[in-house]
Amino acid sequence: MARRTAALTSLAKGYLERNPHILQTFAAFSIKIVGAVLSFGFTILLARAYGPAGVGQFGLAVTTLLIASTAALLGTDYILIRTVAGDIKIDRRDLARGAIRTVATMVLVTSIAVAVVLTLGGVPLLQRLYDRPADGLVLRAVTFGVIPIALIRIVSSSLRSSGRVLFAQILDGPASMAIAITTVGVLHVLAVPTTVVSAGIAYVAGIAICVAIGAVVQWRDMRDWPHTPVPLRPILAQGWPILCVVLVGYSIDWLILTLLATHQSAVEVGIFRTAWQVTSIFNLIIVSFDAVAGPRIAAAYRIGDLSGIGRTWRQAVAIILGLSLPLFVLTLGFPGLVMQLFGSEFAEGATVLRILALAQLVNVLTGPIGSVLIMTGGERYSLGNSLLSLGVALLTALTLIPLFGLTGAAIASALTLSVRNLVGWAIVAFKLKLPLLRR
Repeated sequence: MARRTAALTSLAKGYLERNPHILQTFAAFSIKIVGAVLSFGFTILLARAYGPAGVGQFGLAVTTLLIASTAALLGTDYILIRTVAGDIKIDRRDLARGAIRTVATMVLVTSIAVAVVLTLGGVPLLQRLYDRPADGLVLRAVTFGVIPIALIRIVSSSLRSSGRVLFAQILDGPASMAIAITTVGVLHVLAVPTTVVSAGIAYVAGIAICVAIGAVVQWRDMRDWPHTPVPLRPILAQGWPILCVVLVGYSIDWLILTLLATHQSAVEVGIFRTAWQVTSIFNLIIVSFDAVAGPRIAAAYRIGDLSGIGRTWRQAVAIILGLSLPLFVLTLGFPGLVMQLFGSEFAEGATVLRILALAQLVNVLTGPIGSVLIMTGGERYSLGNSLLSLGVALLTALTLIPLFGLTGAAIASALTLSVRNLVGWAIVAFKLKLPLLRR
């Protein structure tokens, strides 16, 4: 028995030595789990204090801010990871520093412009679409949040691609959420009157603080690097398809939430978004692997190591599936119990949770396919796939939400996610001819 244990220990040790990124991936996943716990805590806080309508108002605002900040990024956050990781791989830190400075400057300018446009034109337009005037209350108060939400993506991308993966993970999620929860909690303890608008402002402020911390750390890391100016135009030429991909993804979520708010109310939006947030833990696991695997895939592709890319993807799928099994048991076997954690009003979202969880099974089995596609230069294929998924979302959401309400929204979201992942896998495996399956 002792000999067998020693043999297994030696085998595991050898595997980890050959694949050192596995431990880093688990560390990144642990950080994401902490972020998810904090995010759920914040949602429960909102649900208990302001009910489903408050959660719905907050969800509509955050989704809109994500779309607006994505427009401000112009796809450059993904290009920054690919470019800087590749530059460092071939020991051109001067180009890496130039790319970071060019992109950061551009995003600061564009995010300010987008925030102004959203304040003056976007909010009044959206206000007309919502079922009640109060549904857009949070958004009106936090339109300036476009700026820090866009900049945190650049700070995170810079840190990840230059080696500070775990620190970037902490800033882009757990830290900002902890600040928001602490702020709202302190206000409650001090008996200061608060509304869901206060929570929205605390959420944005937390992200802004993390942007400042990350920017200081990144500047200290690269202040001794040589500097070669990098022009913006080539980065934008690569970034616009990715911009469209990410924008379409957020737009699909926004479309479903807005149609639900139009035909139902912020209460149904709150229930749907809560169920969606529960199942987003599956995607959280995948994103944890993306954080570590993305720069590695980009670096491997830069030197032509296609077999290494396929090996990274296969390892990711196996581990993601194993980590996801307990959550599948909960969401598929006990959806009502899970939803009631947020309050008795959320119990009617049990069917929604189960439908969304089934779609996440496809997401898990295809693994970090979106990252593989983008990091290997397949952004135009990714754009085509995103436009296809947008068509599926439009068709299903416009048809099913007026007829079936919450259930229709869940089916529309599930079908869209499944189509996007399956088509993405087919593109990577057959069109780009990357070795995802063993031969």
